[in-house]
Amino acid sequence: MKVISRFLVVTAVIIIILAAAGPLTLLKAQEAPGQGQLREGFMEEEGKEQVDLRLMEDYWREITGEVEEYLPRMEFQEIFKMMREEEGGRIDLQGFLKGFARYLLREVSLNLSLMGRLVILAVVAALLRNLQWAFNSPPLNNLVQGLIFMVLLSLALQSFFLVTEIGREAIDRMVDFILALVPLLLTLLASLGSLASAAIFQPMVILCANLFSLIIKDLVFPLIFFAAVLMLMDHFPQDFKISRLGLLFRDASLFVITFCLTIFVGVLGISGVAGSVSDGITLRT
Repeated sequence: MKVISRFLVVTAVIIIILAAAGPLTLLKAQEAPGQGQLREGFMEEEGKEQVDLRLMEDYWREITGEVEEYLPRMEFQEIFKMMREEEGGRIDLQGFLKGFARYLLREVSLNLSLMGRLVILAVVAALLRNLQWAFNSPPLNNLVQGLIFMVLLSLALQSFFLVTEIGREAIDRMVDFILALVPLLLTLLASLGSLASAAIFQPMVILCANLFSLIIKDLVFPLIFFAAVLMLMDHFPQDFKISRLGLLFRDASLFVITFCLTIFVGVLGISGVAGSVSDGITLRT
């Protein structure tokens, strides 16, 4: 489970850092008159101190330590070389694809026994259903089918619960990395003269990252789990159907995810615009 979550975290971290390079480059290219002098004065005032990246490097080594078998070796400084388009800063796409293929084969091989048990139980259930007319006791047939289906359901839900735990751990690690990345982003914004943006950016990111991660972990994942359970339970021999309740939980989880994404993008967009306007007014007055 840890290998899966860290595999997801490493991939997400690379995407986040590369995506963060775009706005900073654009901000530098579109800086207002006098903003370059402010940036140079800020760096001179700070003595041109380098940003301390030791904490991020330690975190990077920790999350990449368990996935070296599936991902190409990449040092933390190579990501910044890619951001600055320097020599030696390239993503080994072929290595990523090969590592993903090795990881996929490993997961398939580890779950062959589970797949075999599910197939055997499904075949037994199908045979019993075809032979149910050979018995003179329909309640007994329903009981046997119910027992077999309960075993199938327990095996399937066990794997599903494991997947939800992987998602929870991956979200926790991505949020931790984003919070560790905030000081670096604030320093970069301040060095470009966006002092108001840096002041607004920190509380917004911390609030949104923590709030929406809690909503996803404690609300969306349970809704998805209950939806899966109800939709599977609907296949039990019974006189009433509960699949619509499962569909309701599924639609509710999709609504919550969409709502959180909309609010997150909107809050960051508004805070970014407000910070840019404030910085522009400050530089012109």
